Amino acid sequence: MSLDRVGVVAWRIHGGRLQVVLVRNLNGDRWILPKGRLTRGLSKREVALLEAWEEAGVSGYMSPRKGLDVQIQRMGCAVRLRLYEVRILGLAKRWPERDKRARKLVTARRARSLLSDPGMILAVKTLEQRMVRGGRRSARFPGGDLST
Repeated sequence: MSLDRVGVVAWRIHGGRLQVVLVRNLNGDRWILPKGRLTRGLSKREVALLEAWEEAGVSGYMSPRKGLDVQIQRMGCAVRLRLYEVRILGLAKRWPERDKRARKLVTARRARSLLSDPGMILAVKTLEQRMVRGGRRSARFPGGDLST
């Protein structure tokens, strides 16, 4: 199965807790992570950041880590999705798809309960595990603490 879509796990640390951005799918019946189809002329990472902006109004810093490849269901078909971690630097009040999708910023634990797709749940869980590895509750990147 070839890579079909790319997306992001957009996150921040707020009040000492890991938070993740979710958006509603276009039908409005499920919470998902921002994602979209590959676009000719753009890299996978560029498309993922563009989708984060268009669907959720997220601007941020993309981790240099390799994305996590997961399988999701789309209209009854298996689709391969690569998800990149994006540290949220800003959440716009107005963004291209604000009239098409609801956006929600929730704890990682809540995100796992709201997401229905096992691949997306795995991506949030993977981020969570990496962030708390060794009992630490704060994330450190080059340049300092990521509390926002």
